[in-house]
This record gives sequence, C-alpha cells and structure tokens, in this order.
Amino acid sequence: MTGSPPSDRSSAPDLVQTFSALQSLLLTAQGVDDFLTEVAKLAGNVARPAASCGITIRRLGQPLTVASSDQRAEQVDEAQYCAGTGPCLDALTSGAIIDVPDLTVDTRWADFRRHALAQGIRSSVSLPLSIDGSTVGALN
Repeated sequence: MTGSPPSDRSSAPDLVQTFSALQSLLLTAQGVDDFLTEVAKLAGNVARPAASCGITIRRLGQPLTVASSDQRAEQVDEAQYCAGTGPCLDALTSGAIIDVPDLTVDTRWADFRRHALAQGIRSSVSLPLSIDGSTVGALN
C-alpha cells in the first residue's frame, strides 16, 4: 500500500463505515475473487491519501496476485515476482510485517525500488495473512 499519514483528522477514513462495508462483503460477494478484490479496494481506501493495494498468495510455489485495487498494484507486485525479491515476498516468506516508510532512502530490493519509484510509489507496507499460524498470503 502507498500513502502518507493524514495531516488532519477530518480526512481520516470512517472506520465504522469501512468495517460495515467489509461485513456486507461477506454476505454479498459473488465469489472469492470478487470478495478479495473488494477487500483490496477497501484496504487501499483506508489509507490517506488512498493507496494501491494488492493481495498475494503462493500457488504451486509461485507468488500470485489474486486481487488488487488497481493496475498499479498489479504491476508493482509483478515486478517483485520477476525480480524474486521485494517487501511483499519478504512478508509472504517471513510472516513479518514489512514497513518501508521511504523508498527514496531504503536501498533494499533494488529492482523493486526502481520500479516502484517509477510508478510514483514512495512507501509501502506488506502485512502477512495467516491461518492457524501459517502465512498464506500478504496484503500489500
């Protein structure tokens, strides 16, 4: 996800409304793909300013974006997969939260960094998604 902290409370997202929308998705989504895409969009809209967001899983040993809020999220995830390294992949592998506050100074993952900056991304956070203590994906 990309974004920066809000400078004033009035621009903060309405979390009650966001949780309500998430709960509605559980009842109305037309399938898993639809549900995950809407979750990615909701997660991206929680950030201020709004962020690009993707959900990555590992299928047959390979990372795969199963949902995204927009094309930019997909492109940046794909750059990580091609390079074989990046914050999303680190979260998926380690099960740890990977926080990158400023890509202009963070020199990890050179290929990802170059591509992300070219796409206008200056920060990111990758959150592991776990079931029963096992990391099965990452929200980026």
